[in-house]
Amino acid sequence: GHLYLPAHPMADFFQELFIFHKPVYASMYFPGTALFYVPSIWLHIPNWLWSALVSGAAVAMTYRVLAEALDGASGVLGAMLLVACGTFRLTSIMVMSHPLTLLFGLLMCWSYLNWRVHRRMRWIVCFGTFAGWAAITRPIDAIAWCLPPLICIVTGLWRRPRREMFTALLIMGAAAAPFLALQFIFDKGVTGKWLETPVQAYHHKNFP
Repeated sequence: GHLYLPAHPMADFFQELFIFHKPVYASMYFPGTALFYVPSIWLHIPNWLWSALVSGAAVAMTYRVLAEALDGASGVLGAMLLVACGTFRLTSIMVMSHPLTLLFGLLMCWSYLNWRVHRRMRWIVCFGTFAGWAAITRPIDAIAWCLPPLICIVTGLWRRPRREMFTALLIMGAAAAPFLALQFIFDKGVTGKWLETPVQAYHHKNFP
């Protein structure tokens, strides 16, 4: 349950790759992936199996999104192409952020596709939640995934009363806020600055 721990008394005598030893003991990585793997620790599920479930869900969502946006044949073809990708198979059983971000991105697209048909606010909540969690997993990737469906949502509401658009954006932001708040707390605790991420601080120090 800790984002970081106190520095070891002998921190000067230890060095680990991608780990801070001072002023706290913490990972340089964004917390989204670790947060997602917490249930696997509680339930004693092996890491490789939890990762495989994430990757399998990404394949399933690839089919669902393409089938909804295009047709069933496109969905099957897209899912098969994803499974055929060697890099995807390599990372599919690793504790890495890439398959998880892929899953979140597809879930954002799925949320938009359902909102487009039903116009229910629960899909806006889902979109904001997946966008917020993706933002603390791989933020640049999250922006790339988030922008196209977000633009489509705004476009879909453009001719509606402005109150509907502002309400949708407010609900979306509220759903993402807990995840962003977690990142700000992590930033402040590790780097001492609200807007400097541990990744930035680690790269400035070790990979100038």
